[in-house]
Amino acid sequence: MNKSYLVDRLLHWAGAFLVIIMVLNMNAQIHITDYRLKGQILHRQEAVSNHALLAMIVLTLVLSRLAFNYFFPNSKVRKPIENPTHARFIAAVRIGLVLTLFGLVTTGFLMAANIDIPFNLFGIHFSEGGEKNLSSYSDIQSLHHTFMTTLWWLIGIHVIGALYANK
Repeated sequence: MNKSYLVDRLLHWAGAFLVIIMVLNMNAQIHITDYRLKGQILHRQEAVSNHALLAMIVLTLVLSRLAFNYFFPNSKVRKPIENPTHARFIAAVRIGLVLTLFGLVTTGFLMAANIDIPFNLFGIHFSEGGEKNLSSYSDIQSLHHTFMTTLWWLIGIHVIGALYANK
């Protein structure tokens, strides 16, 4: 194993681990933690802030990995793919994963701009809160969850493919 392979794997597994933590953390903070401890608004602000922070870290890792693989294209040791249909399927899954992650980031930022609570992150003001944007928020949240479901399917396909390739 060379150093560039290890960097690629580190970026991959750090991003994968954070995606899982981010989803589990959001569910735990919103649905399990008793909001009465801090009050409903502060509880939601903290949960959304933590989720957004982890999303930004995942986005940074994905962009770093894409840039790394652009500058070091031979960092991965893979078996050659002889079937062109198989190669296109693999490319489609990889592109789908990246596009789905960008869709999640985009809808996440749109949700932050339309949320019904005051929301700031790193001094950037996203929303005043209030009832004015609830229908937009609901539509965007539905799209966000659709992207999340798509991501889980693509991750499943990716894992099955990786296991198949390493048999």
